[in-house]
Amino acid sequence: LGDSRVGLVGAPMVEGDHRLPVAAGKRLLWPFAIPVAAAPGAFPDYLSGACLLIRGEVLREVGLLDEGFFFFFEDADYGLRVKRAGWRLAVVDGTPLFHHGSSTIARLAELQARAYRMGHVRYLRKHSALPLWSAALPFVGRLAQDLIARNTASLRGSWKGWTQAWAQPRPTLTHTIAPAVSVIIPVFNAAPYIRKCLDDALAQTWSDLEILCVDVGATDATRAILEENCDRDARIRVVNAGDQDAISARDFGMQLAKGRYLWFMDGDKSCDSRLCTTAVNHAEASNADIVRLDGKPLSGCVSEKENFAEEAEHKLFRTAFIRQHDIRFPHAHAAEPTAPPR
Repeated sequence: LGDSRVGLVGAPMVEGDHRLPVAAGKRLLWPFAIPVAAAPGAFPDYLSGACLLIRGEVLREVGLLDEGFFFFFEDADYGLRVKRAGWRLAVVDGTPLFHHGSSTIARLAELQARAYRMGHVRYLRKHSALPLWSAALPFVGRLAQDLIARNTASLRGSWKGWTQAWAQPRPTLTHTIAPAVSVIIPVFNAAPYIRKCLDDALAQTWSDLEILCVDVGATDATRAILEENCDRDARIRVVNAGDQDAISARDFGMQLAKGRYLWFMDGDKSCDSRLCTTAVNHAEASNADIVRLDGKPLSGCVSEKENFAEEAEHKLFRTAFIRQHDIRFPHAHAAEPTAPPR
């Protein structure tokens, strides 16, 4: 896991006594979600669930596998959710997993066909805008193959899986998926201007975010205003950091942040509604760990520790990079205007 953006790692497999190679990483041909081997060196769409190394941060952000799948497509579903959360998938070559298969499942052609078709339909109902059309063509193709081969067990299984999958409620993305951006705002006696700050954050054209307001002991109406806004928009979270300064509050917010990116905002500042979109788009396009909010990429190397706090409110940081290198704000810096005096 040397690459801080890799969240899942899989191993190649060899199948059965004849040691037939099986690709650990596969791609899905859209719009039909048909699994095919990934090209050598390419990042796959999903990894076989037979052997997975999962970064702990991925489990915290994305959650566990969807138990609604039986034993097909649960790994494809998880791979897609992990990629949507901003992580990469990788395969470690030269360390094969020996898979001998199951003597039981080999005799259960009908059960295997039913489980596969149910998983395929569930996956498309969960992730495709046109699930019926996307699922129908592969289903009809499979029926035709089984008819030609006179494989009655597979025919029965495919039909049962198809009907049972469509009879179930459509699955929803109810897993714990991290927001793209965590906006961290230390606040102290910010009643005159915190409403405008929150309005600007909520008005961002990039709406996939959480707004983490870190209260460092406000004694005015700040707390009431924050709680009022929590009721207005579920993306706002308010936490109490006790009697700390703004620098400690930022560190406290970083520990609680769920987003793939961190954006530090001062409670007495306002901003353009397109600021977050510009920064995230540039970070995604350039794979930069740090970008200025105007989109200019920075070095994104460990040496950034030295100037991490410098104009932090004008930068977007990749959370995985910050946590991998355990970067914190230097506490010798002066407190920001929204912090209580010390």
